[in-house]
Amino acid sequence: MKQSLCCFLLILFTLASCSRTNKKEPAKNEDTSNQEKDISTLQGSEMLSSMEQQASKDKNSIYTSVFLLAWQEVSKKYEGPVVCSQANTEEFIRLVESNSYIGSLREEEYKKTVEFNDGLHIQGIFEKSLPFFQEFRRSKYSFKFKQIPVTAFGMPNFYDEEAKNIKVLYYRNDDVFAIQLKLKDPDHEMVLAKGLSPSDSLLGLVNQVEYWIELGEKEKENVTKQWKYSVNYEDRLLIPILDFNISSRFPSIAGQKFSINNKEHFVADAYEKITFTLNEKGGEIEVEFAITTDSATATEEDIEIELPHPKIMHFNKPFLFYLKKRDANDPYFVVKVENTELMIPF
Repeated sequence: MKQSLCCFLLILFTLASCSRTNKKEPAKNEDTSNQEKDISTLQGSEMLSSMEQQASKDKNSIYTSVFLLAWQEVSKKYEGPVVCSQANTEEFIRLVESNSYIGSLREEEYKKTVEFNDGLHIQGIFEKSLPFFQEFRRSKYSFKFKQIPVTAFGMPNFYDEEAKNIKVLYYRNDDVFAIQLKLKDPDHEMVLAKGLSPSDSLLGLVNQVEYWIELGEKEKENVTKQWKYSVNYEDRLLIPILDFNISSRFPSIAGQKFSINNKEHFVADAYEKITFTLNEKGGEIEVEFAITTDSATATEEDIEIELPHPKIMHFNKPFLFYLKKRDANDPYFVVKVENTELMIPF
């Protein structure tokens, strides 16, 4: 397994006529150290098709904007908006109405081909390597996330080169803070936040972080709080390593009917595969997607002044992780971590 943050997302939509009944199943992987698992076999994790979709309170939630970027090609080809009905599922309606994907990636940043034979077929790939500006260290000791020992990386004790890699975006205390980890690519940002208030969606959580960042910029102007926004000798940082290879058929999207310009269509299949690793080296992302569609007939702070003290920034409780373009309003990849199901045991 690569010692880097690695994200592989395979997105497959198949929208076909209702006469099509046979669904192509993904080939079973050989036995590897990171074998693909269907998300339905994991009790503590879910894959979301949009940031607006409701996120389960106690589950890990994973989202990528590439799923939505691929979906938009359907409207472009048929030159009209996708129209839902009251019979559609909430997830499908959120997918159609979502706008949080806009600007997350530029069109030239991912490759795609569009073909129209019996139906519309779109496929493509997005690849990006995101190494840290300075590699961190993997902890030699177990790190407890919700009292469960897992493997972690970061700055277990002060090291000047690693400290330069850490930007404190907001700090209230050791249970409420947000940081940015410096990447070699200055156009991309990696943000982690701990202690967010519960929200019904990933978009709500991301908006909280953005508010914290604004608050942090104001606090930096207060000389009594500037210590919070520098990485000092006694500060510490530890982040659990994430490692997973999961896929989903999106049962709330598959089978959904919709219309464009008064012509009916439906989603015969929706498939997404995500392989993701976050560790001491940085990140690498690969996104593959394909969409097929054709016509169908209708079928069923008030923060108190406090003295400077060491910041122990341990992500040992639920946290949010996301990647975004520096010039974008919204992220293209988001992971809400609630449990150890996607971590490496120690």
